[in-house]
Amino acid sequence: MKNARILRLNSGEQIICELMDDQPDDECITIKLGFIVDLDKEQNRLMYTVFAPFASATGVVSVRKTSITYISLPSSHLVDQYVDLLEGNLSLTSNE
Repeated sequence: MKNARILRLNSGEQIICELMDDQPDDECITIKLGFIVDLDKEQNRLMYTVFAPFASATGVVSVRKTSITYISLPSSHLVDQYVDLLEGNLSLTSNE
C-alpha cells in the first residue's frame, strides 16, 4: 500500500493510516482507515485500536496539522500487518 503512513500525534498516539491528501495550504490532512498502534510491553506484541471509531463507515477523517508531530513511512512489516487488518486476516492484537 503506497499511501500508508505513520502519524505521531502531539498526544503521543501513533496512527497507521492511508494518507488521502496533504495540501500545504490546508489546516488539516485527510486520512482513511486509521489504527492506533501501541506496544503491549508485558506480552511483547503490537496492539491496534481503531482511530475515530465513531466516524463514518468510510473511515475518512481530517486531522489538524497542528496536532501532528511527524508523518513517516511505516516499515514493510507494519504495512503488511496493516493490510492484513484491513482484509480481516489479523486481529487487533498481533503476536507477529
